[in-house]
Amino acid sequence: MSCHQIGHAANHMVNCIFKKYDNGEFGKDTAKDLIRTAVDLIGYCDGNEYEAYETAGSCRCGNCFKKMKIGENLYQPSYSLKNSIDLEEYMENCAYDVFCEDCVKKIFPESVVENILTEECLYETVYDTWD
Repeated sequence: MSCHQIGHAANHMVNCIFKKYDNGEFGKDTAKDLIRTAVDLIGYCDGNEYEAYETAGSCRCGNCFKKMKIGENLYQPSYSLKNSIDLEEYMENCAYDVFCEDCVKKIFPESVVENILTEECLYETVYDTWD
């Protein structure tokens, strides 16, 4: 059984990190490190990793931190690429594994971009913005 409380607490932490990042209190690299730490904390209490970025991940890229507009898509390549590429190699500089289309094209090899930008890897179509 999963411990959802730690996931919800980490989600709050990630939202606080984004607020401080947006206010210019620290840079993107620091924000990514802090968010990765919050995501990693989930493993200490049998939580669901995605819960740590559940709010931000539904409207913000985990690499460039772009605030997505309503109707834009976010993709999670991990579902279809496990046998095609070493996903960890491409994830090491990202906060979490949800990406805007521009970052998919920038981060991943051209040979898998088309596979990522499919319905199968669609994580979320933004329906609300996060502030």
